[in-house]
Amino acid sequence: MHPVSWECVSFKGTGPGKISHHTASVSGADVLFYGGLQGEDSLDTIYCFTLDSAKWTKLQQPAGIIARDDHALCSAGEDGSFFTFGGFVNGSRSN
Repeated sequence: MHPVSWECVSFKGTGPGKISHHTASVSGADVLFYGGLQGEDSLDTIYCFTLDSAKWTKLQQPAGIIARDDHALCSAGEDGSFFTFGGFVNGSRSN
């Protein structure tokens, strides 16, 4: 077993801040963060953290994106698309 260590990473840009109940999924050198909660508020924001440059970018939301938390998110392929499923929307379970 390899030892695990943590280190602080200097980064550029502004990330999502203190959030919980969000999801993250990796596609190439990008980690996409979607939704979650900030305090009591559900989020519809999408952030990308690019590993190669250690840079945060807030992405423009596609049409129809809604605030969601406690959901699933996964990369859908080489084109940078993602799937999301389930979770809570406005406090109600969603499929």
